[in-house]
Amino acid sequence: MNRLLYTLSAAVLATFAACTTQPDKQTCNKHFQKNNSKIIFEHETYDFGPIPYADIVGHKFNFTNAGTQPLVIHNIDTGCPCTTVEYTQHAVQPGQKGSVRIIFDTKGLHGLQYKTILIHTNSQHTPTRISFTADVKLN
Repeated sequence: MNRLLYTLSAAVLATFAACTTQPDKQTCNKHFQKNNSKIIFEHETYDFGPIPYADIVGHKFNFTNAGTQPLVIHNIDTGCPCTTVEYTQHAVQPGQKGSVRIIFDTKGLHGLQYKTILIHTNSQHTPTRISFTADVKLN
C-alpha cells in the first residue's frame, strides 16, 4: 500500500515539476486543465417566508450546465446540521438540467434565518453559492 502511494505521489510531483520548470502545453493541459462546465441556477435565493417552529420544509433549485463539458457535483456544504441536501448524482451533460433540493428542519431555531449552501463542482467557477431565508415562528 505504501509503495502504491509513493508511486502515485511521485507521478503527480513529476507532472507538476514538468509544468513549472519546462512548460509543455500538452502535458500541462492534459493533467491540470480546468473543466469548461458551468452551473447556472434558475434562481440562487429562495424565501420560505414564515414557518412554524419544528416544521421541515424543502425547496428544489434547478440548474443547467451552460458549459461545453460534463458537470459533476463533488460535494455540497450546508454549513448547518439543520439543512440537508439531495442533488443530481450523475454527470450533467452540456445543455442538460439537474437540481439541488434543500431540506430545512426548523427544530431548535427561531426568528429570521439566512443559510448559504456551497456547491463544489468540477467547474472552473467553484464553489457556487445558493441561499435561502426563513422566518421561524414560535407558536
